[in-house]
Amino acid sequence: MGVWHPNHSHGSLSIIVFVVGYPFYIRIKPAGSPLTRLTQVMVAAIRKRNAVRPDDVNLFYQDKELDADLSVTGRLVHTDQLKFFDRAAIVTDGDMLPSGRPKLWRLSTVHRVEELKAIMRMLPIWIMGIILIMALSHNGTFAIQQGRIMDHRITRHFQFPAASISIFTVISMLTSLTIYDRVLVPLARRYTKRPTGITYFQRMGIGLVLAMLSNVSAALVETKRKNAMNLHGVSISVFWLVPQFAIHGFAETFFSVGQMEFVYHQAPESMRSSATALFWLGISLGYFLHAALLRQAFAHCGKFLTAASRRSLGRVSVPVWLIILSDQLLIIALVSYCLTN
Repeated sequence: MGVWHPNHSHGSLSIIVFVVGYPFYIRIKPAGSPLTRLTQVMVAAIRKRNAVRPDDVNLFYQDKELDADLSVTGRLVHTDQLKFFDRAAIVTDGDMLPSGRPKLWRLSTVHRVEELKAIMRMLPIWIMGIILIMALSHNGTFAIQQGRIMDHRITRHFQFPAASISIFTVISMLTSLTIYDRVLVPLARRYTKRPTGITYFQRMGIGLVLAMLSNVSAALVETKRKNAMNLHGVSISVFWLVPQFAIHGFAETFFSVGQMEFVYHQAPESMRSSATALFWLGISLGYFLHAALLRQAFAHCGKFLTAASRRSLGRVSVPVWLIILSDQLLIIALVSYCLTN
């Protein structure tokens, strides 16, 4: 009681800074929930699934006044992909109110239809991100458990904590971000003539390859650890885990940042915040799927021994090899996506 916690002062300072800067903010009139607009387009398209789609795109419904608050850079133009959703912009009887305004659950503008199309086109890359997080999550689960039963000794009186091994992921991320921005991008820019050096697809592809290498390292180290324990009765050093954690950091640098760039540049202006939220949602789903994979793998491949005093973790390399297979499939999927888009 009576103690002013540092978090309180930080919170108060942030509120003051927010209020002081308010006059300088760009304030946009609220235009409703983006998720509601997407749902309205889908409902309207399903309702008109039997409607005849006109060949002339100029016949699709447009309303500049209705879409004025959605984008300050202009409206989206019609595209020929995902044509099913174009039916939401077909004007039929009963679509308009007496005031002349559209019934948004029956009729959508081309701009709103294209918003949905843009999000739908991003879903394959979003799903890849979910699977990648699932593939790398083992470094925060049984990789730490591996470290607990390995040799922690650095000196006679000092041991390295197993959970601290993840610091090498952070170090590699900081290092790779610096090298990428200051060395690789300027070098690649000379050959590609692109301001970013390489495309976000290439960046994500590099991240997928590195993620697979991280998991290969994890599986090989676990095999070595078990052989050393079973054949010689000794524990190998916890620092054998460093390569997989370091490569993990490099993979995150390339794929996650590349995916964020992809989401930001491909999402419509009015949907960027929602599309960015999808990125973070994908991370959460990746961790949940990883937990489900572990549950199934250990249910069929042997019980996961969680006591740190036990000498063997069972067949933990089995789910890692399954994850490596998923990494390979992701690389194939990314190449296919790039070739078709």
